[in-house]
Amino acid sequence: PAADALVDKCIECGFCEPKCPSKGLTLSPRQRIVGWREIARAEAAGEPTQALRGLYDYMGIDTCAACGLCATACPVGIETGVLIKALRGRRASTTAKRVAGVVARHYGPVTAGVRLGLGGANLLHGLVGTRAMQGALDGLRKASGGRLPKWSPALARPVNFRPNGALRSAAGERIVYFPSCAARNMGAQRGDEPNEALPDAAERLFRKAGYEVAYPADLAGLCCGQPFESKGLMAAADAKSAELEEALRAASEGGRLPIVFDTSPCAYRMKRYLGERLAIHDSIEFVHDAVLPRVNITPRADTIALHPVCSVRKMGSLDKLTGIARRCAAGVEVPDDVLCCGFAGEKGFNVPELNEHALRHLRGSLPAGCNTGYSSSRTCEIGLSEQSGLTYKSILYLVDACAQPRDRRGHGTL
Repeated sequence: PAADALVDKCIECGFCEPKCPSKGLTLSPRQRIVGWREIARAEAAGEPTQALRGLYDYMGIDTCAACGLCATACPVGIETGVLIKALRGRRASTTAKRVAGVVARHYGPVTAGVRLGLGGANLLHGLVGTRAMQGALDGLRKASGGRLPKWSPALARPVNFRPNGALRSAAGERIVYFPSCAARNMGAQRGDEPNEALPDAAERLFRKAGYEVAYPADLAGLCCGQPFESKGLMAAADAKSAELEEALRAASEGGRLPIVFDTSPCAYRMKRYLGERLAIHDSIEFVHDAVLPRVNITPRADTIALHPVCSVRKMGSLDKLTGIARRCAAGVEVPDDVLCCGFAGEKGFNVPELNEHALRHLRGSLPAGCNTGYSSSRTCEIGLSEQSGLTYKSILYLVDACAQPRDRRGHGTL
């Protein structure tokens, strides 16, 4: 039966299922479509659907990572996560949509509040220790019926990145760099030193390659809209994307300068939103194509773990990511049975069982002696760190640590 134009082409072949992080925990993409078809059929027939909808809220909607990997295996290109995000939007109350609008309009103060919360959690963690902190907060979460978010010992410490105009010069080719809100506000986990903001390391790397870095104006309030999109709040998501487009257009001199994002899901969101209006480069693409040819690399002698986030796979950048890692480390481990990490922005806090299930094979897939992991999304790295027992961080830190400037005579421009 017709259920939604987004998924009506589905023939229920099941090719999508091996890609899904929730398969075996709740539903696969095929099962989500089948379930929604049954709800649509029952409603069309005038049958009651309240009980089925109640089950579907958790089994179908809340535990979907909306990662989109199902579409990479679908013969007709269906992305079940698009349906789920649409259902989340339809399910959202008027109050939730108003709150999203307020958050979008006051994003700078909201992220300052996030930093304050991260600082408080880190302070308490240091005072009481991991075991006591974990036990107390897990108990509070259980008492709340799962309404309180889960605390993770791999939670980021706060940073507050602000561009330092004093470092600017007219020496090199200019690029526009957009650090994501997560990169600007979420630093290293406790025990990982130094607690350096990712944009500081990224800018240092770009300068080693001879690029002068410019930032969009009013950076603290800018966001690509991904946090809103994942909840189906598309009005707020598109408002933030439009605001960012305007800022990037101005900073890039109408699109003349390359625009580089440090966080892959944000780059993917803006590439889809902008189409061809502005040229967006994910940091994986930019480092592989434009930075590595301009620097000398001294690789590490050990083996590292590498996690390609879903957007890297969907953008076709997996080979470039592994190419970067292999230039910078003697050994690179990419577990074959780990795809989406299931952290999915905030799902790792609110539905932690999804992250745990998606990464259930990760720890056992990593070889002895592998003690650091790299990726390109800060929130994913929290879940990866907790489930693996390693410290995961942006691959830009690795490249910066291995790279040194070199004579760039003879190199062309980007």
